[in-house]
This record gives sequence, structure tokens and C-alpha cells, in this order.
Amino acid sequence: MDQGFIDILKTIIKEQSKDAVIDFAKCKSFLTDYTKGEFIKESRILLQALEAKVAKAVNTSQEIDICRKQQIRLLNEEYAMIEETAADIVDTLIHVLKGVPFLKREAASQENELKNKPKEEAKKEDSVPKEQYYITLNGTNSGPFELEAMKQKIKKGELKRETSVWKEGMKEWAAASAVKELSSFLPPSAPPPPATQVKIPSPPATEVKIPQPKPVVQTEQNSSNISINTKIGGIIPFGDYNWLVLDVQNNKALILAENGIEGRKYHEKDNDITWGECTLRKYLNGEFLQKFTNEQQKRIEETLIINNDNLWYGTKGGNDTKDKIFLLSIEEADKYFGDSGDYQNKRRIKLKDGKCIITSDGEFFSNIHDSERIAKYEKNINVQCWWWLRSPGIFGFYSAYVYIDGRIDVSGCRGIEYKNGVRPALWLKL
Repeated sequence: MDQGFIDILKTIIKEQSKDAVIDFAKCKSFLTDYTKGEFIKESRILLQALEAKVAKAVNTSQEIDICRKQQIRLLNEEYAMIEETAADIVDTLIHVLKGVPFLKREAASQENELKNKPKEEAKKEDSVPKEQYYITLNGTNSGPFELEAMKQKIKKGELKRETSVWKEGMKEWAAASAVKELSSFLPPSAPPPPATQVKIPSPPATEVKIPQPKPVVQTEQNSSNISINTKIGGIIPFGDYNWLVLDVQNNKALILAENGIEGRKYHEKDNDITWGECTLRKYLNGEFLQKFTNEQQKRIEETLIINNDNLWYGTKGGNDTKDKIFLLSIEEADKYFGDSGDYQNKRRIKLKDGKCIITSDGEFFSNIHDSERIAKYEKNINVQCWWWLRSPGIFGFYSAYVYIDGRIDVSGCRGIEYKNGVRPALWLKL
């Protein structure tokens, strides 16, 4: 961590309090004032650590060595931060909060171990890059993990044949059983039952009552799989997904995917970004759009998308765009789910003792309409998902989102760091 940034943290603690570096919302505010636009990368890493409650754990810990290892592991395994960066920020927090010199024991131990190896062996080991794997468990992505760590997860039963796995070089996520170097360590799948040796008798017709599937919408349908009598708040099928109707006007309807169709990053590079430039927009208006038939694509209307600045922090929303597929903004997430007026009134809240309170430095707004914004993953309806909004967050590299409980986080999170759920929206000609 840059010494200049460390000195700024010490100054914030001296002039404010330790809480100004421990509390996420306060730290974001003070960093903006004290860094004066510098140390952007360091600020991102620190805020991510604060999101993970690392500073709070460090400040209250009586066993620094144990705490250090636990927090590095937390950032590495659950927040996908590379171990070296995780160690750097944890050591920085230990230093500024506890006054402890930087802990380099583990690094020194590894260095001594390397010195004791034959030079050719060490050189050979360093020259061979180790595979880094990412996995998805319960709708959450984690990693990277080296092969040995993956083997341990297999032994513990955490990684199964059907677990989704990805590594650099793979075009898309695949089941662990389909990854060559992992398949040999996985338990064999159960063989299929004999096709002809076992005859299962049919149950009496009176004993089993098969429920009829609930129709997606009870309206007349035309040949293009589009509801003619579409109503606001209804669910209609279009393409491969079900869609929630948000608005209807002039023979067209604004529809939003009922569930998160998948988890994706907002952007692929770690830099300031707006909706007009992000990779998620390119995907939705390119690869995703092509999943619809030609006839269906003709019914998706190209729309002028207004990209406002963040109302709370003034972060630039960028130029307006013309899109066929888009994400909702913070304003629209309020307008089409109850229209509470929280957006226009710049209302913000934060949690205190588990309760929401109105405050000038809150991170999100929450109201009786939260439950209406809750979404699940299309491929795993048992898992609720965060879902992206197109509005910027507190920084240019942060993007707003809707939390799993329906709250709207106006400060956002790093667009490159998280694969939040994607709920596409579009205007459909009826």
C-alpha cells in the first residue's frame, strides 16, 4: 500500500476518529475529502475491505496473528481479492488501527523456504503459471483457487460434479465433471438404472392428482408470443423468459425480466465507466439480443435512454444512449415499484442496530415497496439475487444495484468485482 495513502489514513484517524476508517459510509465521505482525487486504486481496495467488515474485526481483535490470517482468507475466498492484495490491505489496517508494524512473517517464511530449494527447481516452479479456478456455489461466485484448493473442496464435498467452474481460456462456465483436470478427482456419478430389467407399475389413477401448471398470463396471445391484453403488473412470456410489465403506453409496453437471467460483471476493466461504455450494455444489445428470433427483434423498440448523474453524489451518468435492451436506473427502480418519491426527495437510510434510520450519510433507500423489487435467479429460483441498475454509484467505478431484500443501494459497488444478477428491460411493440 502506498505510503502516502497510509499517511492519509493516519491523518483521518488523528483528526476524526478510528470510526472514520472503520465505518464504511463515513470512510467513503472522508476519503473523498482527504485524497482529493488521488489514490483511487487504494481507496477501492480499502472500501472493499470495509464492506467485508475487516477493519471492525481488526479493531476489536485481541489475537492479531489469528485475525490477520482469517481476514486475508475472507477477502481471498469470499470477495475474490488476490491474496497479495488482501494481505496488503489487512496489514495496512492493522498498522493504522493498532499501531503494529507491518506483518511480513508469512512472506519472509515463504522467501526462506524458496532459498532452501535448489535454484533450478525454484526457477522451474516460478516459470510455470498455476491454473486459477473460479466456482459458483448457491448463486455466488468465488475464487480464484489453485488446483490443490479445488481438490480439498472436492474431498470436503463442497465441490461436486455439477458445480459450475471457470478458468482463463474457457469460453464459458462448465460443470466440474467436464473439466479434464478436475474430473479424475470427482466421485463417479451413479449409473443409470437398467432400461429393461425393472418394470415400474403405474399407480392407480385415483391415487395421484397431478396439478395443472399455472398459466403465466391469462390473456389472449398472438403468434409472436406477445400478450395483446397486457396489463401493468402482469407477467408475460417473450422469447425464453417471463417478463414483468412495468408500463403500457401507445401500443407498447415496458417489460423487465421477472428473474435475474444470469450473473455478470457490469464492466470488464477496472476503470471509471458509464452505462454507454460498459461491457454489460454491449452484451445485452449484442449477444443477448440475438437470442430472440428475427420477428421478435422487430418488436423490440430502440429507445432513447436518459443517463442521469447520481443524484446523491453527483457521479457522472455519461451521455444518453439509444438501446433496444437496457437496465433500469435508480430513478426507474423507484418509479416503477411504488413510485415512493424517495428518489426525488433524495431520501437515504442506513442500518443501526438492525433497524433502518433516515440519515444524511446513508447508502440506500428502503420502503414498503422493497419486497416488490426482490428477484431470484432464472436458473436457481431458490436463490435471491442482487441486480444491477445502470446508474453510477459513489465513484465512477461503482454502479448502483438492488440488494437481495429489495433495497436500492445508491452508493453501489465495484462493477468489475461482482457478478450481480442481470434483469434486462425493453420496450415491446404490442
